[in-house]
Amino acid sequence: MSVQDDLENILDGILSLNSMKNVKDIIWKYYLKKKSKPSQRDASKLKILILNSPCHGFGDIIFAMKFGTYLKDWYKAKVTIATSSVDGLLKLGWNKQDAVVLSTGKNREQCRRFKFLKIPKLSRHDLIFLAPVQSDLYPDLHDVKKLIPYSNRLNTFTLSEYNDSLEKNFDFNTGVGKNRDGMFFTNTAKIKGKVKGVKGKYTVAYISDVDENESGYHCLSSFLELIAVKYKNKKEMQIMIPEWIARESEDFLSSCEKKLKKHMSSLKIIYKEEGIIKTEILFQTDKSLIRIVLKTDIFPLPYDDMIRLFKNSEADVLVTGDQSITDVLSCCYKKNIFYQTLNWKIGFAKNLSRYMPNKYLKSKKTACGTLKAVDQKSNYEKFIREWDFQKLARPKMDAIVLFAVNRKKHQDLEDLATLILSSKNLATVKKRARDF
Repeated sequence: MSVQDDLENILDGILSLNSMKNVKDIIWKYYLKKKSKPSQRDASKLKILILNSPCHGFGDIIFAMKFGTYLKDWYKAKVTIATSSVDGLLKLGWNKQDAVVLSTGKNREQCRRFKFLKIPKLSRHDLIFLAPVQSDLYPDLHDVKKLIPYSNRLNTFTLSEYNDSLEKNFDFNTGVGKNRDGMFFTNTAKIKGKVKGVKGKYTVAYISDVDENESGYHCLSSFLELIAVKYKNKKEMQIMIPEWIARESEDFLSSCEKKLKKHMSSLKIIYKEEGIIKTEILFQTDKSLIRIVLKTDIFPLPYDDMIRLFKNSEADVLVTGDQSITDVLSCCYKKNIFYQTLNWKIGFAKNLSRYMPNKYLKSKKTACGTLKAVDQKSNYEKFIREWDFQKLARPKMDAIVLFAVNRKKHQDLEDLATLILSSKNLATVKKRARDF
């Protein structure tokens, strides 16, 4: 089909609309049905801007970095990430020349609306992506336009956090389950070796202390009980944990004692504080002396070292956050994965439980670790194939990029875009479409 055929089919689609908000869907759905793909030669001429306002930690920055890497790999386009946490982005290995600071002034860096941020003057970009939209916000084009005045419904697209509400009408609904576009899996084969300074047998419990109803130490103590029983014949086992647990050491150790004394003939707890370097728990079974060392001095780690840490750990790991669990699945799909289910991630956890499948993720009581999972042997290779964003979302992304490419090449399509954007209501856009 020619560009003229494309134009006529899109105009016919506009005339069939019953809502103005569906205008841009008519365009990408047409190209999707056509099954045409942009050539890398044409797509490489595009300039793409990713806007990132991270909230509650590092995961949103990793989200933007992974998404940006997909776009670079798929289209060889110029991809720039503008974020309020550029230092974090650069630590992940993103090119400094493709990073822009979103200034927060003297205000907090995390969880900011775009209208409260400032961006340096940039050349005009062809496509803009919000990656991701914070889970406590709705997609808001007016918010983006305060930062990027030329942002509009035909060049700006939104990506949700994993399993945010479908009712928010994101352009891409990342996550797992019906009408979801998958997770951001990556190829970690080139990341080899071990983390400097980490020796011996260990597992990882990389979780958060942010929860509305309970502290993370309840989750960690459940995981520790599983590890203590499963690895009781090891002479020593280390668990790499975040530093924040040291702040709640008294309550945490009390919780551990209640859980572990059910399994031990005797139990001795020693808490060492050397500049909050590590916590040690020693306990004795009927057969031998076991030493569990909870190390709090390992995090934070650069992205590649986090992958190395997971790769070289024992079979059972505990994580929280969208990207941490994605990374474990990417590098280590045979690990037994436990997941700290924060209140706003219950829907995601239940879908993971169903589709991985992993029955222990269905309930917060077992998601962090349970003795029922002592003999668990996992293999999530099929799950990764079925829920890969690169597979599920690529066709739609190709359609969006193809229209952006054709707008640059053909004035008629650019004129069509102008017609749509200058029309304030459905009646006007239909009238103009008939006369076009």
